Amino acid sequence: MWIEQKTNPWRRPVPNHPEFEQWRLRVALLRARMLAFVQQILAFTTFEVLEPNWRALEAKLAKVTTVDQLLRDHVDFLDTCLKECMLTSAKLLRAYSRMIVTCSTFALYTSSFTKSANQALAAAESGDGDQAMNKRWEFLKKFESNFNHWFKVTSFHPRGYCIPC
Repeated sequence: MWIEQKTNPWRRPVPNHPEFEQWRLRVALLRARMLAFVQQILAFTTFEVLEPNWRALEAKLAKVTTVDQLLRDHVDFLDTCLKECMLTSAKLLRAYSRMIVTCSTFALYTSSFTKSANQALAAAESGDGDQAMNKRWEFLKKFESNFNHWFKVTSFHPRGYCIPC
């Protein structure tokens, strides 16, 4: 998505169309927030949960003498990872799922946003006025409100601890 947003409609200044400039900035800001969220979740699960628990499992496996002990250690590893990744709460799991779906859907609409940006540039050049700007804002605001809602749900868990974001 960021490659497409490096193209002309996203970079070219349009001083005579400040509303489009603001819309374009908000699209880029939302993309950056979504990317940061995904990167933080990935980093947390990979480096804070999976890596240390995997090392602990490897140390236990070096001492295993029976298949039952191997299975017990493996199940303990899986349970620990699920708990530490906060995937045991149905509410949090649903919220994370919705966040990922929102981010994925936003990424799928990249070409739609670029097409819309091209249309806004064409309208600005023609001087006829941009009749579709309200639709652009409505479309963007749906993504923003959905992302903001699920971000709030995932950021603060009811048990009092903050989820890494």
